[in-house]
Amino acid sequence: MLTKTFMLAGRASFIIRNPKGESVTVKINRAKDKYDHTGKPYPASFYVNVRHQNDPWAYVGFINPDQCVITPTRKSALRPDATPVKVAQWGINLIAKGANAPTGYAVEHTGRCGKCAKMLRDPESIRLGLGPVCRG
Repeated sequence: MLTKTFMLAGRASFIIRNPKGESVTVKINRAKDKYDHTGKPYPASFYVNVRHQNDPWAYVGFINPDQCVITPTRKSALRPDATPVKVAQWGINLIAKGANAPTGYAVEHTGRCGKCAKMLRDPESIRLGLGPVCRG
């Protein structure tokens, strides 16, 4: 089961599969830190991209780490009511709540570390979605 720590590590990617064999791949990348006029950093935000089956990647918006809700922007390639966006939000909600996917559905990482995107090799790293160095 993936965790919110994995999802918000900075370079997380995961796949959501349904019983029909359809899939949506989701990438959540942390935005670079930006600072206001006083030198304080803005709250962290994370950009969300999705790929339905073998379609091209599409930017859909960002999520705030507190609410974990996809917020579309003017540059969003898909409408909020598009199926891949709804599926991505469903998967994000499952991960944020620490819930298991229903029978027949799967939410699993792509085999890469959620923080640095290197291939995961040892069983503990594969289970958590974070490599030994990145998980501390």
